[in-house]
Amino acid sequence: MRTKNYHKIMKKLIAILFFFFVLVIFSLSYMTVKKQKNTYTYYTMGTILSFDVIADEKIAVPAVSKAYSEIQRINDEFSNYSESSSVSILNNSGKKGHVVSNEFISILERSREMSKITNGLFDITVSPLVKIGGYRHKGRVPSDTEINFTMQL
Repeated sequence: MRTKNYHKIMKKLIAILFFFFVLVIFSLSYMTVKKQKNTYTYYTMGTILSFDVIADEKIAVPAVSKAYSEIQRINDEFSNYSESSSVSILNNSGKKGHVVSNEFISILERSREMSKITNGLFDITVSPLVKIGGYRHKGRVPSDTEINFTMQL
């Protein structure tokens, strides 16, 4: 008699567990949002920038937009391609007194530290030398005269 009741209880318990298992699986599949890979491509900083995002578009689009906005903010401040950036203004004016952001000053200070650590191998002042070599176009090896003149700037 006891065995019969035990089997009945076990059958009911298995049926209840199976029902909850199916309910959980159904709930999870219903709640799962279809995630797909989306690529967002932009032209910035003189190159092509791509974000490959695997997420629902409701999440992906705002996240990519926020990331791209930050990249554009950095580009606007530090680009040597844009004549209105702080870097270009400072480079072109060559004058003291140009007001720059605290972030700009922090990057300059960190750049000096990196230059010291690398014994001058890291050098943020290399841009004039790179420009005379025409790196944006076909490129060429500048003459010793050009290099010596540029080094004096």
